[in-house]
Amino acid sequence: MATQSTLVIGAGVGGMKAALELAEVGIQVYLLDRSPNIGGEIAQLERQFPTNRCCMCQMLPTYGRDSSSQYCLRKDLYHPYITLISQAEVEKVEGQAGQFSVDINIRSRFIKEDRCIGCGICSEVCPVEVRDEFNLLNCRKAAYIKYPQAIPNIYTIDQEHCTRCGACVEKCPTQAVDLSKQDEARKLDVGAIVLSAGFDEFDPTRWSEYGYGRYPNVVTSIELERIFSETGPYEGKLVRPSDKEPVKKVAFLQCIGSRTIENNYCSSACCMYAMKEAMILKEIDPDMDISIFFMDLRAFGKGYHRYYLKARDELGVRFTCCRVPTVKQDPATGNLSLVFVNEEGTLQKEEYDLVVLTIGQNPPRGHEKILKLLELGENEWGFCETDCFSPVETSRKGIFVCGPFAGPRDIPDTICQATAVASGVTALLKSETKK
Repeated sequence: MATQSTLVIGAGVGGMKAALELAEVGIQVYLLDRSPNIGGEIAQLERQFPTNRCCMCQMLPTYGRDSSSQYCLRKDLYHPYITLISQAEVEKVEGQAGQFSVDINIRSRFIKEDRCIGCGICSEVCPVEVRDEFNLLNCRKAAYIKYPQAIPNIYTIDQEHCTRCGACVEKCPTQAVDLSKQDEARKLDVGAIVLSAGFDEFDPTRWSEYGYGRYPNVVTSIELERIFSETGPYEGKLVRPSDKEPVKKVAFLQCIGSRTIENNYCSSACCMYAMKEAMILKEIDPDMDISIFFMDLRAFGKGYHRYYLKARDELGVRFTCCRVPTVKQDPATGNLSLVFVNEEGTLQKEEYDLVVLTIGQNPPRGHEKILKLLELGENEWGFCETDCFSPVETSRKGIFVCGPFAGPRDIPDTICQATAVASGVTALLKSETKK
């Protein structure tokens, strides 16, 4: 008999959608993520194309919609058939479709989850600061919560940077901090496994010609997303990192980390999210001068070409087909100069307040380990290998994949695949039960 439960590895947009769809048809779901608070990359996005609104509404459950919350998706994740397991990783997988045995390791938060009330006092008194992985241009404390209204709403003491000074232990009003708390080993029996471990962004410091990490006004696309966010490092004010002066002229450089000899693939979402960010900048300041330098414009999804035409014709975003070779900084002003070939075929030089590197998608950190544990193959770029006519099925029966873990995807494609995975898992578990 098949075990009527499923393990979903990765609690980003694809994992959350798959978990909700499965839970709505009565399948018990274990939603696991290595981060202390779930949400993945989508939690960092201020808005989503093509609506330019909050992303979460796109992911409300398909089933039982009348009885579901019609507000934020994150509230719907408190589902009776969904068990959240954060800050955890898979250690061992045995068995076959319908009867998998999975060993997981849940890393200690040094916090007693049943006592934490999310007050943040531990973070206030913590003396250790490290780079914030969420707001990127900020620092955070070693005692932290990933983002506002995070799920679960529980603080974490960073094991890697914790000095065990004890300040948080003394000040915690509910005695929730326990610096001796050990990691927890747990075994799950599931009938199917869904891989939705997402992606990692290309590290632009590898391309030193663009000055990322050396020039403060060269930022990545996800850093720009946090800059104009109300919960970001500058509280929604569009200013330059170097001097906090208002931004008036911006250049987007496309295909950073994609379509090279090493990564000779398109990262799928980059053109659209650069256009989205350009349109949001125009919404903030209609007079802003914005240029997008691209190799090929790939606006191939539903409504995407009209979105491009709106950016170009209605809002005045300038598109130039050229790969900019280098970025130079004026040390006196912090302005950034670009030399490029314009549409007339002549060299042109312009200065910008801010340069945004639109970075591509790479396989996530640790993907080799999980592919080896699950005995799955990888393609030439390191993504999980699937059949071209069965893009959500892996080479091992009972293990499914959705989203960019199998190759670069945007959010709508990831959501579509997550629904397909839920359908496949449901069919598998019911067929194995009948056998």
